[in-house]
Amino acid sequence: MSPHEKQRLQNLQILRFVAAFLVVWFHWTSLYASVGHEIRVFQIGVFGVDLFFVLSGFIMAHMYANARPTSLWFLQRRVARLLPLYWLATVLFFVTVQVATHLSSEPATLVKLAKSLAFIPYLRESDKIQPLLFLGWTLNYEVLFYVVFAIGLQTPKPVGVTICLLIGGVTAGYVLQPTQVIFRFWLEPILLEFVAGMVGFKIYDIMRKHPMARLCGVALMLGGALLCVLLFQRFSHLGTHRIIVFLLPATMIVVGASLAPNFSVIWTQVSSKLGDASYAIYLVHPYMMKVLIMALPATFPFALTSSIMIITVCAMSYVTFVYFERPAMKAIQKVRLRKEIRT
Repeated sequence: MSPHEKQRLQNLQILRFVAAFLVVWFHWTSLYASVGHEIRVFQIGVFGVDLFFVLSGFIMAHMYANARPTSLWFLQRRVARLLPLYWLATVLFFVTVQVATHLSSEPATLVKLAKSLAFIPYLRESDKIQPLLFLGWTLNYEVLFYVVFAIGLQTPKPVGVTICLLIGGVTAGYVLQPTQVIFRFWLEPILLEFVAGMVGFKIYDIMRKHPMARLCGVALMLGGALLCVLLFQRFSHLGTHRIIVFLLPATMIVVGASLAPNFSVIWTQVSSKLGDASYAIYLVHPYMMKVLIMALPATFPFALTSSIMIITVCAMSYVTFVYFERPAMKAIQKVRLRKEIRT
C-alpha cells in the first residue's frame, strides 16, 4: 500500500469516528435535556448519519476500483462486518425488555425481532419506521445499498449501474408515492447520499494527482463544514428534507478528507483507532448513555458527566471491537476461505 493510500485511509477512518461522535453527542445532549437539565440540544449532530452514508458510497466505489470483487465475495464481507454485532445487540435488547418491560415504550414481539434481524422495515407504534434497535434504521439502508451494489457487480459497469438503480428507485418513489411501509422506506431520497459518495470517489480519482490536491482537500473539508452549519441554520426549522441540507456538505467533507494531508499527531492516531470501533460506538452508545445517566450523581456538572460518557463509550466500544467484532469477522472470513479452497 502506497504512503498516499495509507494517508487517505487513515483520514477516512478518522472521519468515521467524527461521524459516530456527532451522533453520540446529539443523543447525549438530547438525553441530558430529557432528565430535566437545561442544555441546548445539539441537533446538527444528526449530520453524522449522512456522513456515514456518503462514506459508504465512496468506499464501495474505491473498493471496486482496487479489487474488482465478485458479488458473493462482496456480500460475504459485508455480512461479516454488519451482522454479528447487530444481531447480538438486537437479541440482547429483546431479551432484556422481556424481563424489564419498563425499559421499552413499546412491546418487543417475536415478529418485530424477526423483521429487525432480517433488515425488513416496519412501522412501530410510535409511527416511526425503526427496528428494535432504533438506530438500526440506517443499517436497513446500508443493506439495501449493498444488495443493489452486488447486483451492479454482475454487470461490466457496477458503479454506473448502481447509481442508475438508486436514482431510478428514488424517482419511482417520488412519482408513485407508495403507501406500503417497505417501499415508502426503501425508495427514500436519502439513498442519493450513497450516489453522492460514489460520485465523490470519481472526483477524488480525478483530483488526487493534481499538485494542489492536498490544499484542495483541506479547503473542501473546511468549506463543507461551514456550508453544513449555514444550511442547517437556514433550513432545519422548515422541515426541509435532510439531503437538501446535508448531501453536498457531506460529499465535500468526504472528498476533502480523502485528498487532505495526514497530520501525524497523537489525536489523529487515536481517532483512527477509534474509527475501527465506530460501528460499535454508533450502534450501542444510546444504551450505555442510559446506564450512565442513571448511575452518575445528578449533582455532577455537565462537563464532567460528558467527559465520563465520552471515555466510557469509546473505551467500551473499542473493547467490543477488539474482543467481539474483529474475531467474529475473522471467523466468518475463514469459513468463506475454506469454502473457496474446497471448490
